[in-house]
Amino acid sequence: MCLQCFKRPSKGYSLAEILISIAVLGVGLLAVVGVFPVAISTLRIIGSRYFVVQQAQAQMEAVKSVRYSTLEQMADLGLGYSYNPLRNLKDLRDPNGNFDLSADPNTVNSYPGYRSVIPITKDPNDPEGVLHIQVAIYWVESNAYGKKTTMEKSYILDGYKARGIK
Repeated sequence: MCLQCFKRPSKGYSLAEILISIAVLGVGLLAVVGVFPVAISTLRIIGSRYFVVQQAQAQMEAVKSVRYSTLEQMADLGLGYSYNPLRNLKDLRDPNGNFDLSADPNTVNSYPGYRSVIPITKDPNDPEGVLHIQVAIYWVESNAYGKKTTMEKSYILDGYKARGIK
């Protein structure tokens, strides 16, 4: 008998071809899935750093909104603001929009794991009386597995307020 008689025209793929294509796709998918844990940990770190930058800017604006005379008295006394845990300073405003230092800290939103220190200093040799405001926020970052590390991170934002600016 001739082999041509038993050979049928090919109308599909053989089992071997299908298995090889599944193996190639599987290797490609494994490479893509392997990137997800790294991406998630990177997003967690970026998110916490973005939060810190936003909070530092908000605190700087809140402190700059305080009257110059009040800040000058605080600088003369060597005082500043310190929050542990970090507090949302928008909640420290009275109904008129003024910065209220006597607000009940229990009614203010807080962020455990973050703390802020805001020293206000004045250069004694500066005749213009420019105040230096430094917002420092400290926090402990999580590693790739979501566990807290032992090293504390910090973000420092510097700003100035002159006498003529309300």
